[in-house]
Amino acid sequence: MKLSDLGAAFVGEYGKDDGFMRLPNINGAQGLLFHCPKPGCSHSIVIWFGNPNSAPVVPQSASPLTRWAVSGTCLDDLTLSPSISIPDDWHGWITNGQVLTA
Repeated sequence: MKLSDLGAAFVGEYGKDDGFMRLPNINGAQGLLFHCPKPGCSHSIVIWFGNPNSAPVVPQSASPLTRWAVSGTCLDDLTLSPSISIPDDWHGWITNGQVLTA
């Protein structure tokens, strides 16, 4: 499944208006927001980047506490490391724009 199939969007400006904003591309993005790929789920998952491009790292107190290394230029080639593990929910990988479930 592709990130684009999950309504993925780059997010940034963490803390602005007590939230964050969707961004049109990876420039200035601090993270990624996408619908949970687990069958039957209706919520979204946010992933914070440990190495954002042209943006500060989100404060360590923001949940989830893990920060993922990001590479790529857009949703179609995005790769995150390490794997994503949401306790009692979903575990998988985002590699080259593809979402893979463990």
